[in-house]
Amino acid sequence: MNIKLNKTQPLFIKILDFMVHISLAICTAWFIAYSFAYKVTNTGQSMLPLIGVNEGVLVNRLAYVFDKPERFDIIAFKSSENDVNVKRIIGLPGETVVILEGIVYINGNPLDTSDVTGKDLEKAALEGIASAPVILKDDEYFVLGDNRESSEDSRFSKIGNVKRKLIIGKLWLRIIPLKRIGYLY
Repeated sequence: MNIKLNKTQPLFIKILDFMVHISLAICTAWFIAYSFAYKVTNTGQSMLPLIGVNEGVLVNRLAYVFDKPERFDIIAFKSSENDVNVKRIIGLPGETVVILEGIVYINGNPLDTSDVTGKDLEKAALEGIASAPVILKDDEYFVLGDNRESSEDSRFSKIGNVKRKLIIGKLWLRIIPLKRIGYLY
C-alpha cells in the first residue's frame, strides 16, 4: 500500500510522517557520531610530533569491525585502569618483539618505520620488559609512542601488551587545535 501525502490527508498522518522522518534523521546522526566522531584528547607527549599535548582527535570505531588492526596504525585503547591511551601498533598477534640497544626487532628483523612516518622514529632508550623477547598471543598487540623518550607504552607493565578487546578504534582526524586540523597517517 502506497501512502501519498496531500492536503486531504488527516493531520494525524502528516504528524506521523514528520515524526518518522525526524526519527530517521536522529538515528542516522547518532550512528555517524558514534562510529566516526568519538573524540579523544591526547594528554601526554608520547605521540609528538604527530599528535601534540591536549590535541583532540577523532576515532573511527568501525575501522576494526571487518578488518584487523595493522602495523603502524595509531589506535585509541583502554588501559587496565580504564584510561584511554593513544599509541602506534608495532607488534602484531603471534609475533615476537624485542628491543636491543634502542632498536625494535620484530621476529628478529629490525623494524623500519621510515615508510610510514616519513622518517625513522627515535630509538627507544629504555627497553623495559622488551629487553627480553615478548611473544604476543593471538589477541595481543605491542604498542609504542612515536616519542620513545617520553612514552608509557607496551614496554612497561602498567600498559603491557594491548588485548584486541581493549582497542576502541583507529585515529583518523585531528580536530583540535583548528590550526592543525588534518588527517592522521
